[in-house]
Amino acid sequence: MPWKESSVTDERMPFVIRLNDGETMASLCREFGISRKTGYKIFERYQQCGLEGLSDRTRRPFRYANQVGAIKYKKLTTATNGDQVATCCLGRVIFIIKSPSKSKLQRFS
Repeated sequence: MPWKESSVTDERMPFVIRLNDGETMASLCREFGISRKTGYKIFERYQQCGLEGLSDRTRRPFRYANQVGAIKYKKLTTATNGDQVATCCLGRVIFIIKSPSKSKLQRFS
């Protein structure tokens, strides 16, 4: 006899339907073998997103701490000390390109 295939949405849908019909959270969580915290999380996602909230969310992080992505900057300006300063569209300084010192310029000229 083959295993019964089911998806996460198929498992969570009866839980939400019975909860909407008036059964208590504690008894349903006990029956489905989940914690009440998980039960409230499933029900809250269903209320916010509908059927799409019953599927699993991605576990991929929103951002990576050390990742350097393609940055679109608004303008490249020259500071008073000769350094090139790039600012992004929100006005934050993205990076500073240091200009070579006078001694290095004299050494290589």
